[in-house]
Order: sequence, then C-alpha cells, then structure tokens
Amino acid sequence: METVKKFELSNESVVVNGKKLYRIKSLVEIPHMISLGTLGGYVEKEENLSQEGMCWIFDTAKVSGDSHVSGDSQVSGDAVVEGNVKVCDKSKVTGNALLKGNVVVSGGSQVNCNAEVEGDIEISGICLVTGNAKVSGNVKVTDKSQIADDAVVSGNVSVYGSCVIRDSAKVSGNVSVYGSAEVSGNSVVRDEVEIFDSAKVCDDAVVSEFAQIYGDALVCGKAEIKGCTIISEGLHQ
Repeated sequence: METVKKFELSNESVVVNGKKLYRIKSLVEIPHMISLGTLGGYVEKEENLSQEGMCWIFDTAKVSGDSHVSGDSQVSGDAVVEGNVKVCDKSKVTGNALLKGNVVVSGGSQVNCNAEVEGDIEISGICLVTGNAKVSGNVKVTDKSQIADDAVVSGNVSVYGSCVIRDSAKVSGNVSVYGSAEVSGNSVVRDEVEIFDSAKVCDDAVVSEFAQIYGDALVCGKAEIKGCTIISEGLHQ
C-alpha cells in the first residue's frame, strides 16, 4: 500500500549557500501539532523529511543535503541541519542550532539554543547539547549526559551516564567522561584521560596525558594533573 503523503513542497523557496530550499506544506492534520495546509520549514528535497510518523520541520528551520528527519522528531526555530544528519525517534533540534556532517540525534535527545554539532557525532538517549556548546570530531554523547554553556568537546571523546560538561570547559583527545562526573569552569581535559564516578574537575584545572580522576575526587583551582596519575578522593588544587 502506498504511503499517504503528509506534506508537499510549496512554491515558496529560499536560496541558502547556493542551494534552493522549498517550504513544506502539510497535506494532512497531525493532531495537537499542525492543521491541513500548514506551512513548515524548508527542505532541499522531499527525502529530507519522512512522510511517515509525526516528525515535522517548523518555523524557518532548514534541512538539506542527505539529511533526514524521521520518527516523531522535530526540527524548529532557525535551526540548520545539513550534510548527512539523521534526526530520529523523539529527538528535537531547535533554536539556532547548527548540525552538519554525519551527526545522528536519536532517542529523546535535544540540541538547542546556539549549539553547533559537526562531524561523526552520535547523540542518543535523552541527552542535551545546549547554550553555545560546540561538539566536533568523533564524539559520542549518550544516556542522560549534558554539554552546555560555552563548553567545547572535540576529538574522540565519549560522554555517557549522567555527567555534565559546562561553562567554558574544553574536553579533547581520547577522553572518557562518565558516571555522574562533572567538568566545568575554565578547566581543560585532554589526551587519554578518564573522569568518572562523582569526580569533578573545575575552575582553571588542567588534566592531561593518562590521568584518571574518579570516586569523589575534586580537582579545582589551578591544579595541573598529568602523567599516569590516579586520583580517587579528596581535594586537589
């Protein structure tokens, strides 16, 4: 049986970076969301938005390239999704968020505000990437993790559990942050570091090389932890 189309491309269009994008127009009513004839956001082609499910592109949001919005997901505001991005399940991309590359946003995750996500990125579970956060490289953000404010996460970083990376923290390299750990302030975490359990790295602290910070350890102030150092408890500043 042929799928009943829920939208079509209208005659309204815009040109973005040399690509012509068309505003979508609903052909059906989606209860509590849109009515018949509602104009949505912009796509480069019909394949950018699934004709199935309750997924929709709202406002002036733009989806282009080989990107695909499916399931019950939503892209709204002035968000831009380009490249080969997949937004699926019940995830939401809103605000002025920018997603490009091979990004996958799934589960009930959200990317919003002015967040920028670029590269081979996986954001799954019920994670949140928000504020002016920048995520790039081969980063995996899963479970209930959050990357917020002006945080920058790049490289081959894994972020999972219910941990938080926020403020102006910078995390790069082959770092793993998990459990309920927190990286905040102006701290820098790089190289082959692991931070987990309830450990916290904050202020202007620097953790690098092969260090492990875990347990209830607190690394703060202008502390510099490097080498093969292992810290599992106490205050270090």
